Amino acid sequence: MVVSTTGIMNLCTVLNNHNDATFITLLRLRQAQLLMKLPDCCFSVQPRFRSLYMAASRSNLALFYLLLASDFYINIKLDQIDRLSFSVKNIEFPLLDIWLKSYNVASITRINNKSSQFPLMDLSQLIARNGSSLMTWKQYRTLARLSRKGPKAKWFTQLERSGLVSPDSRYLLPEYRSTQSTFYITRFLTPPSQDGRQKE
Repeated sequence: MVVSTTGIMNLCTVLNNHNDATFITLLRLRQAQLLMKLPDCCFSVQPRFRSLYMAASRSNLALFYLLLASDFYINIKLDQIDRLSFSVKNIEFPLLDIWLKSYNVASITRINNKSSQFPLMDLSQLIARNGSSLMTWKQYRTLARLSRKGPKAKWFTQLERSGLVSPDSRYLLPEYRSTQSTFYITRFLTPPSQDGRQKE
């Protein structure tokens, strides 16, 4: 691939043409933002997330030129689209902050990638209705419409190690207990069993 500032200019032009190509490009950028588990607008490339952008841009040309523009200190402006609309609101415990402590960036882009039915960005999405317990893998698997076969995902095991008070409990550490209303869909699930005897 020949890298040039022409690609950056083409990206700016497409984003401000307000045609089908514009909406497709915006969709690709939103997909990249979900892939990176990034709560804030992907147009503002923070230095600490640069390696994450690099990993995600391998399969997303629009994101690649957005990152390249940032490297050249070029700020891309959208004429009629509010950049704040890219931000995900009401994020209480960003999963990205938790995962960055244990995973490399390439692994983060693969977490939850096949489960577009229930994309994850906030630990609160996995907190049960009492606000202090983490849902079980079986419950999440049901929400995400994943296969009932196979072992627990490694990323979920890592979340349990990072967030639970002990391996034998479903209770979260005090710093991860939700003070907001938890993700509404968990209210339709059977509460997590604290001793493993209750069917979920």
